[in-house]
Amino acid sequence: MTGKIDLSLYMIVDCDFLSMKKRPWKSVLVPALRAGVTAVQLRCKSCGKKEFLRMALLVKRTLKKYRVPLIINDNVFIAKRSGAAGAHIGTCDMPYMEARRLLGRSAIIGVSASTEAEARAAGKTSADYVGLGPVFRTPNKKTRPIPFHRLKKILSGLNLPVVAIGGIKEYNIRALKAAGFKNFCFISEISGARNIFDKVKNLKERINDPA
Repeated sequence: MTGKIDLSLYMIVDCDFLSMKKRPWKSVLVPALRAGVTAVQLRCKSCGKKEFLRMALLVKRTLKKYRVPLIINDNVFIAKRSGAAGAHIGTCDMPYMEARRLLGRSAIIGVSASTEAEARAAGKTSADYVGLGPVFRTPNKKTRPIPFHRLKKILSGLNLPVVAIGGIKEYNIRALKAAGFKNFCFISEISGARNIFDKVKNLKERINDPA
């Protein structure tokens, strides 16, 4: 957990994934929030700007009741216009310093890293966290998973909170915890679950289990 946000159970609401599964976003998000999701990122790769903004405002309104912050994926301008808590930017998106200038000091800004070099570069910024991965194979990323011995080395060299992302399932959380991770990001494991409330409860138990 940073001073601004609890990243331990970080859910990505991916509009494309939900569309593919024919699942309304609210039917997925609300039970996840009720079960204890701590942060939510909205990802709308295929949406136009107007639709993305509309979605951001609707999701933000839903999150307000649960006091969970909204992070916007890739689009700093949507983050600013929607009044979201912040943005997550990839290596090919807007430079971190420009995003910080636009969003201000109080905004939450996360940055992606899929290599040791990218992680080192992220560590030199004043970002609020680094999204590191993929840690396992996933259809959402063409990049190969980062080997575990490298993950441990990267984690030991970063003084920012790190969120593991990519192919994370209920059964492999323990291995990531052993590597040093404390924060975990989920897309399909939550949004594709038959019983979302129970799935999030189980994930939370695995994450908080001291073993």
